[in-house]
Amino acid sequence: KYEEAIKIYGGALTLDSENLEASTNLENCRLALKQQKAHEREERIKYEMDQGLAAFRSGKMKSALAAFDKVLELDPANDTALAYAEKIRPRIPGIIKGTVRDLEIEKPVANATIMLIKDEKPAGNTFTNSSGEFEFPEVDPGEYTLLAACDKFEKFEERETVLPDKTLSLTIKLSPSGNNIPTVKGTPIFPYITEKLNIAVLNLDVSNVDKGLSESISDKLSEALVASRRVRVVERKEIDKIIKEQ
Repeated sequence: KYEEAIKIYGGALTLDSENLEASTNLENCRLALKQQKAHEREERIKYEMDQGLAAFRSGKMKSALAAFDKVLELDPANDTALAYAEKIRPRIPGIIKGTVRDLEIEKPVANATIMLIKDEKPAGNTFTNSSGEFEFPEVDPGEYTLLAACDKFEKFEERETVLPDKTLSLTIKLSPSGNNIPTVKGTPIFPYITEKLNIAVLNLDVSNVDKGLSESISDKLSEALVASRRVRVVERKEIDKIIKEQ
């Protein structure tokens, strides 16, 4: 209890500034306290370093970075912690969250589909809740195209940049549209499918559906896909020709 002893000896010197014993003991306590804190600091550094290395080996990069940052708070010149932190930091996932609202009446849009596209490939999708909120809790750093769609609204598309260990907060406003987006079990269809040949073949089972209705469904889906400007509708023989040319 060096701190308590320092107070006592300090009080004694206040009453008797010439008290040699109190003065000597005060200096000894101060030195001992300094050594104790240095030892505790070294032990803390070692503990956090061990935690960081264990997390790194287990692939838990966020936990590893937190531990190495604590080491650097205690010892800013620690080369090992600095090297690991610089290696890990660019790889820490970011977060995308936001709210989708009706542009005209500013009300939340529930059940909107939110999709992330990276390098022309789907990188994740989710849906808004009853409050129009959505979240992607772990997104690799980089450039993305964010798409949002909901029945009776125009599709929304925007480029976004996700930074390491940062949260990107968005407010998306959808413009109402008189056209309905085709849905499957209530989920808007995203005509954004990329395969090696850039061909998506959709087989519709209409064996138990009236012929006129099945043709109407096919026409509606084809029109929606073409209108998106991301795909075109071709005949089966043209698909076969493309495949043979690959």
